Amino acid sequence: MTSRGPRTVGSTLTIDCLVRAPSTATITLSKNSRTLQNTERVSLTQMEGTNGGVHYLITITSLVPSDSGLYTCEGSNGGSVSRSSTGISIRGSSQSVGLRMTSRGPRTVGSTLTIDCLVRAPSTATITLSKNSRTLQNTDRVSLTQMEGTNGGVHYLITITSLVPSDSGLYTCEVRNGGSVSRSSTGISIGGGRVLSSSSSSWSSSFRRRLRDMLRNRFRGLFP
Repeated sequence: MTSRGPRTVGSTLTIDCLVRAPSTATITLSKNSRTLQNTERVSLTQMEGTNGGVHYLITITSLVPSDSGLYTCEGSNGGSVSRSSTGISIRGSSQSVGLRMTSRGPRTVGSTLTIDCLVRAPSTATITLSKNSRTLQNTDRVSLTQMEGTNGGVHYLITITSLVPSDSGLYTCEVRNGGSVSRSSTGISIGGGRVLSSSSSSWSSSFRRRLRDMLRNRFRGLFP
């Protein structure tokens, strides 16, 4: 029993069992002692060998870690049984995922804020943008766009206009590639707009009192 192809998440692996046996023999392919069946990712096929025998092929696409295990090819003919096995271990993605999240713009009511998630990942990866674990959608104030990076990767942009306090929260960019998941998050807190400070208001009231007292003293005695 042999195999070919990288044993990494998202790749395709083929396990080959070359059998030379009478046509009456029964061939069974299994994983961890469970008989394999065709699925959307697992394909069981046969191919005549160039020097005799038959190749029994197990082809697995879009590999995930749970594809790891002991694969066995068993041939039984009458009372005799022969087996060959190979252990398969699926590692993380052959293409590493790079993820960085930043933001720009004032975090104040009425302003515009852009959150930038720079992703370097295989084209098969799925990107999800969320706020407080809820997937974001385009709205009249929230715009989700993509832009190619100047040094590679793709910028996934969240632009929020006319900020309000309820825009505060934890924004997350999630990348799924096969069975691996990477996340990056940033907390956003929206502050109030510009208001008259209490010290300025207090100074203004004090000035008005002093002016009133000054005018009262200056004109005291002019009126009965």
